Amino acid sequence: HLEEEAVSAIHLQNGSVTSGKLADGSINGSKLLEGAVSAIHMADGSVQSCHIQEGAIFADHIQERSIGTVHLEEESVSAIHLQNGSVTSAKLADGSMSGSKLLEDAVSEVHIANGSVQSRHIQERAIHADHIQERSIGISHLKAESVSAIHLHNGSITSAKLADGSVNGSKLLEGAVSAIHMAD
Repeated sequence: HLEEEAVSAIHLQNGSVTSGKLADGSINGSKLLEGAVSAIHMADGSVQSCHIQEGAIFADHIQERSIGTVHLEEESVSAIHLQNGSVTSAKLADGSMSGSKLLEDAVSEVHIANGSVQSRHIQERAIHADHIQERSIGISHLKAESVSAIHLHNGSITSAKLADGSVNGSKLLEGAVSAIHMAD
């Protein structure tokens, strides 16, 4: 019979200690060689949050392209994690950009799609003469009877602008016609 602790490492044959010879729970962290545990040794889903110490995982520990949506905690990715320019139009959800997301003065004429500004978008008395590019508003842009006397520049109605027969007696001021206006 052997004495207690009579067998040491030099007495064991290489490869003689098999799984069945190991007592359950006998291997702790100090018994493992650094870097000994690789992907083939881990059961699917075995690495849980409670098993990971804060700051314990380095880039070298993670296989490339192995972290997916299911592995990330909600709201775990913030601005410092995103590369500049990485959020493209395709990445934005439809309807995700409210007015509060836009910086003041962010939208200029180059950003507005042709034909998109409608009457309901324009604040009352917001358009001034200096806002309009010369010859940019045509007959198709104006509503019927939208131009009134206050909109007309003084002296802008010339003879050519008057339709033939448009000036009747009710349009003339009393005493407006004098001798010089009378044809021979």
